Amino acid sequence: MYESSMIIKGIRKAALFFDASYGGSRTGLLLEGMTAFFAKIFAGSLLAKTFWQKDVSLPVWHNSLLFLLFKLVQDLFKKVLGAVSRLLNRSLEKSKSYQSYSYLTSHRSLLFIVFGLFAAGVFYLFPLLTALTIFVAIFGGFLVLSNPSRGLFIFAFALPFMPNIGLLLLAGLVGLSFALGRLRQGRLALQSLSLEPAVILYLLIAVGATAASINLSGSLRDLAIYFFAFVLFFVLINQIESKKELTRFLNFLLLGACFVALYGIYQYLVGTPLPPGWVDIEQNPAIRTRVYSVFGNPNVLANYLVLLIPFPCALFLGTKKLAAKFSYFALTAMLCLTLLLTFSRGGWLGLLVGLLVFALLKDRRMLILILIALLAGAAMLPEVFLQRLSTIGSPRDTSNAYRFRVWQESLGIIEEFPLTGVGLGHEAFMRIYPLFMLDREKSPFHTHNSYLQILVETGIIGLLVFFWLLGSYFKRGFKAVASCRDKELKYLMIASMSATVGILTQGLGDVIIYLPKITILFWLNIALLFLCIKIAEQQGAFLEKIAH
Repeated sequence: MYESSMIIKGIRKAALFFDASYGGSRTGLLLEGMTAFFAKIFAGSLLAKTFWQKDVSLPVWHNSLLFLLFKLVQDLFKKVLGAVSRLLNRSLEKSKSYQSYSYLTSHRSLLFIVFGLFAAGVFYLFPLLTALTIFVAIFGGFLVLSNPSRGLFIFAFALPFMPNIGLLLLAGLVGLSFALGRLRQGRLALQSLSLEPAVILYLLIAVGATAASINLSGSLRDLAIYFFAFVLFFVLINQIESKKELTRFLNFLLLGACFVALYGIYQYLVGTPLPPGWVDIEQNPAIRTRVYSVFGNPNVLANYLVLLIPFPCALFLGTKKLAAKFSYFALTAMLCLTLLLTFSRGGWLGLLVGLLVFALLKDRRMLILILIALLAGAAMLPEVFLQRLSTIGSPRDTSNAYRFRVWQESLGIIEEFPLTGVGLGHEAFMRIYPLFMLDREKSPFHTHNSYLQILVETGIIGLLVFFWLLGSYFKRGFKAVASCRDKELKYLMIASMSATVGILTQGLGDVIIYLPKITILFWLNIALLFLCIKIAEQQGAFLEKIAH
């Protein structure tokens, strides 16, 4: 029915017409020629010969003293964990509590009765809101501890809604559930990644920046965010084993995003108040509100949406079910509309660059469709959006002028602490910033530029390792996309890289590794690429072996 429907026939005719128009057009020839030209230049460059055709990072890493020390600690840790695992398995089999737990979990009707009695007792002893919080926390904790995959799904949905401390606790619970499960099974080895040297060095730099911080307590807070983000990074890659589980994880993530978007659209419809300082009224007199949904700030909401929008696009392209296609298309439109209503210029620019990357990796002919959509949007969008767009980079806009001044002052901090930075996190920045202020009327939380922020916090060494990490990620991603035969996984790899490029573009005017929710989502997005590569390798979906 789907194959013979009028919709699919219309799409096919449009695609054939577009393909015929593209093939003989000057635009098509220009795009093909430019691509071939740049590919030829890159293939003959020193960069490609050193880092692309020859993978120098892993051999150098494996022969380094740091790796030998790391491997020694890792081997000792595995031996200790192996002994603990064997002891745990022997003791659990004889344990009355474990036998009772196994019996209870295998009889759902009895489990339902026990939870019902527990709920009745909690609601009797505590006020309604407190009792509901306790019950949800304990029931959710039970679900997470009983199955780490279920914990990942719960975390994916709950990410935008939970308070920061609750989110970190939930991340820790997911990590604990994964560790206990692996100990119980005796599976102690983790998936090997090409990112290992960069990740380890990045974490070591974060620890060093914390130890040398001018605000130790503030840096410890950010180190905890990094720690839990990387716990989830490794849990996601190692726990999810199939394409079905991966799709389920993404569906939970996007279900949460759907509610976020609906609330944001509701805010726009009711005209939520616009706090002073969010918009230059003289430059944008028509803007009456900016939506922020559950994030409290429209730019943070834009971070969240830029990281997620490519995934429903990929799922739309990958599925063959008509109902699923419609759902993913509707969700993509809803998320894009919400991003538009944030009036975040950095978010708009980030999404545009991300979609361009998506088109380049999926099919270069999509660039023409994006161009047509942009021209149509420019003709149909209300003037308020075009007016906002026209102020990108304008020094007369107070928001831009404010950023330019903060960047100038941040460069002074970098000149003073070029190698080591002032310490991890925004609180160390806030402690040192007043000494370099040129304008005494403001006190920003961060530099409003992700790369300047990394320089301020960890110095040039930290920024170089961050770029190394990203370079390894993109290198593996491009190779995997070029070699993957599974279209669904290939589109998800493209989505991960386009989301990363989009958020890095937005990072030119905002700090993306700052708040727990966005920081964790950023690293989960990086992990999704390697998870797709792992699943594709297990299915034999690569034309050639991909070292990841």
